[in-house]
Formats: sequence, C-alpha cells, structure tokens
Amino acid sequence: MGTGKTITAIAIAGALYRADRIARVLVTAPLSILGVWESEFHQFAAFDHSLTVLNGPTLDKKRDALRQLGGGGLQVAVINYESACGWKRNCWLGILTS
Repeated sequence: MGTGKTITAIAIAGALYRADRIARVLVTAPLSILGVWESEFHQFAAFDHSLTVLNGPTLDKKRDALRQLGGGGLQVAVINYESACGWKRNCWLGILTS
C-alpha cells in the first residue's frame, strides 16, 4: 500500500497551477510506474490538465510527444529517470520525482 506521495504531489502541482506559479510539470519516475502517474493524475487531479508519458524509444519521439501536448490546463510530462538525463535544457518549471 502506498503512502500517498503521488496524490500529494498531484495536489501540490494543482495548487501551484491555480496560483499561476507553474504551467508545466515534468515528473520523473521509475519506468515500472509511469502508467501509475498517468492513471492517478486522471483519477485525482481536480484541475484542467493534459498529460503525456514520454516513453518512445528515441529522443525525437519524446520531442514529438511534447509538441503534441496541448490543450488547456497544466501540461504534465512523465518520463523515466534514465530518459530524463537528456532533458536538462528544456524549460520545465517544476520537477516531481517518485
């Protein structure tokens, strides 16, 4: 049974988004729980958001997924630890790690 870290992080991201402090969040997590972040964001986020899991085999596929991330609300990208190393120069304002 979990300790509620994911739900707490979602609530904090939502509060920061509603306060106009962030517009995008990059979540880094183990590969085995990327889908958990996606399902729990959709289940528990009480605010507008769009989410993509960056799990393509190449950096170009991940960039394409980010370009397609749109719509209203907080933009959320979920990526595994190893893949996150290549994203140092992006303009992500918040990082949540699991």
